[in-house]
Amino acid sequence: RKHLKETWKNWVDVDEKWFYTMALRLLLKMPPGVPIPPRYIRHKSHVPKTMFLAALGRPRPGFDGKVGIWRVTKIKEAKVNKHVGPNAGRKKGDDIIVDAPMDAAKYVEMMTTKVFPEIRKKYAGQEKVTVQHDGAPGHSSTEKLLVAAGLKRKRGQPLIELVRQPAQSPDFNICDLAFFRALGVAVRKRRRSTMRGAKRFDIDQLAEDVYQAFLDYFMTSSS
Repeated sequence: RKHLKETWKNWVDVDEKWFYTMALRLLLKMPPGVPIPPRYIRHKSHVPKTMFLAALGRPRPGFDGKVGIWRVTKIKEAKVNKHVGPNAGRKKGDDIIVDAPMDAAKYVEMMTTKVFPEIRKKYAGQEKVTVQHDGAPGHSSTEKLLVAAGLKRKRGQPLIELVRQPAQSPDFNICDLAFFRALGVAVRKRRRSTMRGAKRFDIDQLAEDVYQAFLDYFMTSSS
């Protein structure tokens, strides 16, 4: 009820999504008599996956609504040397990028160093931007820090107000309502040509497919 008069003009939805190298369940339309093509996977309980944090706003002239999408990663030291494969030449002790869990510290880091700066860039000149996230434990426990970060701005940058998504209401977040489903389909279509040989379970190739599908995705605004 409190959003009945909301125009959603300067509104950004933020949420996370897992992307898998291969779906365990897949629907195929096969002609009669045609055998089902074999699908190979290393382990059905340990499908390689990676998490992304996405931020979306309402499209308007000159802005497609896509604030950004970022892979949840961290930097750590390599434990062994690599002589073959895509990482050939890497030495023990070199910094490498690996997937990281989305805990409270990582969420604050990504919101303050990636999401908020991009929002202030895309919404420059606006007085205020409302950012909505859900009530996940890693989100709700960091709200005080994020509210304080939203108040820190330079001249010409918008004030960022943080609100919590109503519980069990995916229709209040465009990410859960439609975007993640559509993006997942676009990623699977791209991977029909990239899932070949060793790249079938390559996390970096999956991340590249997600980024490209996000860039190619066309968002429209309804009146």
